[in-house]
Amino acid sequence: MSIRKLLIITLVFLFASVALVQTALTIYFKQQIENEIVDKSERLTEKILTTTKDKVRKKLIEIAPNDGSNKEVKFEFHISGQSESDSHSENELVDGNTTVVKRQIVLDQDNERSIEIFSKNAEQIEAVFMAVDNLDNMQLHHQVTTEYLTDSSSFERFTHLILWSIAISSAIALLLALWLTNKITQPINQLIGAMDELDKDKLGIQITPKGVTELKRCAQQFNSMSTKLANFAEEQHIMEQKKHLAQLGELSRGIAHALRNPVHTLNLTIDQYFKAPEKNRAKLEHIAHTKIEHIDKNINALLTLSKGKVERTLSVPINAVLNDIKLELLNEATPIIINCDNDLKITGLETEIRSILHTLIVNGVEAGKNNNTIKVDVCEQGDEIHLDVLDKGNGVCAEIKPHLFSPHVSDKPDGAGIGLYLAKQIINLYYGGDILLINSDEHGSHFRAIFKREL
Repeated sequence: MSIRKLLIITLVFLFASVALVQTALTIYFKQQIENEIVDKSERLTEKILTTTKDKVRKKLIEIAPNDGSNKEVKFEFHISGQSESDSHSENELVDGNTTVVKRQIVLDQDNERSIEIFSKNAEQIEAVFMAVDNLDNMQLHHQVTTEYLTDSSSFERFTHLILWSIAISSAIALLLALWLTNKITQPINQLIGAMDELDKDKLGIQITPKGVTELKRCAQQFNSMSTKLANFAEEQHIMEQKKHLAQLGELSRGIAHALRNPVHTLNLTIDQYFKAPEKNRAKLEHIAHTKIEHIDKNINALLTLSKGKVERTLSVPINAVLNDIKLELLNEATPIIINCDNDLKITGLETEIRSILHTLIVNGVEAGKNNNTIKVDVCEQGDEIHLDVLDKGNGVCAEIKPHLFSPHVSDKPDGAGIGLYLAKQIINLYYGGDILLINSDEHGSHFRAIFKREL
């Protein structure tokens, strides 16, 4: 998982968890407060109603005949908090805070109509008192309920504000997290892109330090490393050129030494050619052609190694090259047996591959026994191709084995000692492989050339 995804997932999970917890707590506290408000409201309402009943008590005490012809109706009003200086003389102070207000109404006993009307009015008065009492209670309850609803509505608005605040803060936090993630990952992505370019051999590439201090430090270190790699590559290139020139110089000295004998022989042959009788000239011509071919071979070897940057991207069929060499050596008495799949190919330059294979096979042919047979086996080994050349010659001398692939080393009378040296240099430098002497004794020699399938 990338750093960007990890940061985003972590921050989103964090803020989502915080928002969820805050929401749950808000809802929980809301429920608790609502329950508390309802409980307090009920208790407050009960208390107010009880207090109200105690505060205002209206009671029809008596409707009874007196000694005369009148009926006396008495009312008592128990009013809490009434002042002691009440204007009615019949008022009585109870418990220092409650005044009993007494009133009397005298009716004519002979006036039945008046008594009947008053009786009805008295009943209505009592009903009015009760209605007023109930109305007061309802008004008080309505007042408390209204206050509760007002408080509840305010709390609802407060809850909504909290929820909106949580949502907005979470959104801002998420945007901030995205911005922070981009702020961190952008320099990292820039660094990764530069590394990809560096992997494509674009040495010396530089990036602009961005982001936090640590990322800027990483960018600066990358720039320093890229510069050092570019300098190192340049130094390595110079060293390779020097090494290549040294190899050319060594090879040139070897070829110059090797050319001295055939040139001298060619000069003698030419001198003898004009002095020799006609019947001997054919033999001298053959000697001259052989020496010229020898000289040409040495010059081509020098040219092959001196080739610098060439395209080694062709797919060269091995079997075709081997059969071409076999056809070239057809006049030799040594049979050549080739075991190679037609589909096997090596990526490289055909002239170089042919030069390597030609050297190995010709050395086997020149090993020299009447019953000599050259066997060439080619097989795949992973991403490598192994080419084995086996002969039934006399083998390699024990004194020469340790220096077999060094220049100017040969056990042949007219050998220059550059064939195996040159072949090994080419396969090491350009084909990621090697040439090995697997075995050599009086029964023959076994050489192996190893090529990388893809360069």
